[in-house]
Amino acid sequence: MTLRPAWKLAAAAAVIAAAVGAFFWMNPPNAASAAGRPTGPSPAWQGRGMAQTSEAVAIDLLEREVVLSLPRTTLPPSAVKDVRVDLGPLKAHEMRGATWYEAELPFPIPERTRFGDGGLTLSVDGEPFTFTIADPFGAAPGSWRVLEGKLAIFASKAPKKAVMERPGASRDVARLEPGMSGLEDGAYAPYRLTLKAQTRPGLLLPAPASATWQGVSVPAGGHFRAFAALALATGHVSDGATFVVELVAAGAAPVEVHRTTVEGKGERYVAIDADLGAYAGQTVDLVVRTEAGATTDADWAFLGTPVIDGTPNGRLRRILVVGLDTTKPDHFGINGYTKPTTTELDAWAEDAVIFDRAWTSAPRTRPSFRAATTGRLPLDAVCAPPIAEAFHDAGFATAGIVANIHLNPHFGFDAGSDLWWLDGKALVDDQVERALRWLDVNQNRDVFLFVHVMDPHIFYRAPDAFVEAFTKDLPPLPKDQELPKFFNRWQVLKWDRAGELTDLQKQHIAALYDAELAFTSQQLRRLLDAFERPEHDNLVIVHNDHGEELWEHGGFEHNHTLYNDVTAGLLWVKPPGGSGRQGVRSLYPATLQDIAPTAYAFAGLTATPPTDGVSLLPVIRGETSDAWDRPIPIGHLQYDADRWGVVLDDMKYVVLTGSGKEELYDLARDPAERDNLAGRTDTARFQRALAEAHKMDVGPGWRVSVQAQPGATLEVTLPEQALAAGVIDPEHITRKPANQEWGEVPKALPADVGTVTLSTDGRTLQFTAGAQGRGVLWVRFDGDVAAPGTVVRGGGGVTSEADASGVVKVGGDTMTFAPGVVVVPPASEWTRMQACMGQGETSDETVCQLCSLGYLNGPTCAGCGGGAKKLEPDAAHPD
Repeated sequence: MTLRPAWKLAAAAAVIAAAVGAFFWMNPPNAASAAGRPTGPSPAWQGRGMAQTSEAVAIDLLEREVVLSLPRTTLPPSAVKDVRVDLGPLKAHEMRGATWYEAELPFPIPERTRFGDGGLTLSVDGEPFTFTIADPFGAAPGSWRVLEGKLAIFASKAPKKAVMERPGASRDVARLEPGMSGLEDGAYAPYRLTLKAQTRPGLLLPAPASATWQGVSVPAGGHFRAFAALALATGHVSDGATFVVELVAAGAAPVEVHRTTVEGKGERYVAIDADLGAYAGQTVDLVVRTEAGATTDADWAFLGTPVIDGTPNGRLRRILVVGLDTTKPDHFGINGYTKPTTTELDAWAEDAVIFDRAWTSAPRTRPSFRAATTGRLPLDAVCAPPIAEAFHDAGFATAGIVANIHLNPHFGFDAGSDLWWLDGKALVDDQVERALRWLDVNQNRDVFLFVHVMDPHIFYRAPDAFVEAFTKDLPPLPKDQELPKFFNRWQVLKWDRAGELTDLQKQHIAALYDAELAFTSQQLRRLLDAFERPEHDNLVIVHNDHGEELWEHGGFEHNHTLYNDVTAGLLWVKPPGGSGRQGVRSLYPATLQDIAPTAYAFAGLTATPPTDGVSLLPVIRGETSDAWDRPIPIGHLQYDADRWGVVLDDMKYVVLTGSGKEELYDLARDPAERDNLAGRTDTARFQRALAEAHKMDVGPGWRVSVQAQPGATLEVTLPEQALAAGVIDPEHITRKPANQEWGEVPKALPADVGTVTLSTDGRTLQFTAGAQGRGVLWVRFDGDVAAPGTVVRGGGGVTSEADASGVVKVGGDTMTFAPGVVVVPPASEWTRMQACMGQGETSDETVCQLCSLGYLNGPTCAGCGGGAKKLEPDAAHPD
């Protein structure tokens, strides 16, 4: 079977020290003040650009036509399993006044896989029961879940018969079985395998099988490189497989040039490096064969990222993007911070271009990195191709080495990467070593490498020497106030809310954060120095995803506000050869969406996906004046009232979705964001900028709080024509919405509130209450509209008018009309994920890491065995 390369692999942390910086980043020593903005280009970088034509010699075999020979079956007889089981008698389980019915699980299913049913269906006495993650003491009848390794069925009466099915079982087996899969060889073989946190694209070649690439021109210094593994399946055991690399010259017999065996239970990648130098200049057929062990049972051999590289013809293009998690720009020495947190990075940045007015897309990881890795707004970034994909298509070797669980293949971050290495335990020294090893393997290729560092994020566990350096000048904590050796975000928040956290403890916590920055700085400098090889064209971009609040506004951590404490952006660009001078700082407003188009422009790529950012190359070259009226979007909060913001002309404007409260800060005059100007400033201009920046509807209107009996219908005669109306998703007006992207279920959906219908003339609004009937509606008008006097008609034709406070009661139903700025958030990340990729699966280890970090809680985290401690770094930092 011939496989043509048309397929694309689908994606599946008010401290005294903080005041010292006083948001110095907004007005660094050599940056112009707002009153003295430059009117033309700054002195320009005139260095060498990056060659548009690659001088690397590399053949990506996954992009070449391949002839496949696959077996019809490698299944052991034991692979055929029941997919429908009668559970038989069920045992009643009573605890704390609740009753459920237990049974042994008929199929192996991890308790937290997918936060869902694991592909199982259950019928009880002929009626379908639904999966739930609800607390067993509050689960509704007619549902089931996995609880402490057993099946828990919640029924209003004792079940007589329960049947469980696993419809997906046969499909799962078939997918790993060439002859039974129903797929042609060319559709079966492309595969993306994750082993030991490393995800790679490649080909499934179940032994015995072969892949032949015909007519390959072997370059000088040629090497065939790949990664061999076994795609292990639960319940099936292989006795290993051997990978054989052969070359066939014209008219000659096959010559074996490499052989390696992968153990059946190895669960790891084995590097293949076959020297083809003896065949330089020849055109050959390259064959990779897989040989079975004593049996063929479950020998699902996987060949990852097969490539031939050779000696480069000249300069290589090398791009490194470093993403710093939870990093505060105002704690950098180069931005005026007086403690030695970032000595090494500050020195490195002396000949980089520093964007002093940069903002992150969100005060949390996933949306910010979605923007940084695609160039799209965070929501439009869902299922958008990452930067790596464009560089991969241009012949670059691509990799992502990351340490935040949110940068998961589950969300498609790995698309386009030859290697995506996600290790939630990794420290910065781990990341640096892995990056250096990958660069060494790919030293003959153009490279695009993304390295993510998690260390500044809480747990604040820098090596002791760094902790000592930042705490030695602080008074020691009294014995009864000593901080635990290991603490998490929710513990600090709990101590703070209870008034149990002293100023001295806060200073010690801030010192622990600074120690993490210092460790990060020291280790990253090793990578940066090693990367910048003068014989090649090197581009380095360093950025953060968000900052960390250390009580500047009375709070701690991140993801609670949109203040600059957590949204100030770190964005440095070092062009090939460096900036050529010291202290280059740009006042151009920038954001994470600019990273992708900037990288594309430097590399000369033109066949690139659309972006929502702009290339910063013209700014760096001095070809563009500072665009002060460029709106920079900020939003995507998770752990407080939903709000959306925009920065325009050094003014930050924020609107809360649920209340309509407005905030407006003059960042040049009030960088600490203390003086809210919204109540004494016309905000219409900023409303328009907010709408433009986020691609959503923003403007004057009403929020309508409703409390109605389920099924009730209320008809509102509007005083003026409305432009649009709807229900605000309850998730947008709760301070702790469900983490739907990880499978948590919301307590209420818009349909539970009800439905809204607007008449064609926009003068009548009809609300039909849902199962809860309580929530908030929105109505958009073309201008300000007063609410008192608005007529509402209820059941039986009873009508009533809104009083001076906007309240109207009709029978037992109430509506409260509140005029103000209305924000209509765009479709959620979860909605977009469902539309383009479905839910996917989440491993037990991932769930426990999320629970450890506080992103998930409740019954979802049952069985994680102490939670956070599972994430303590291993002393040896294993791969």
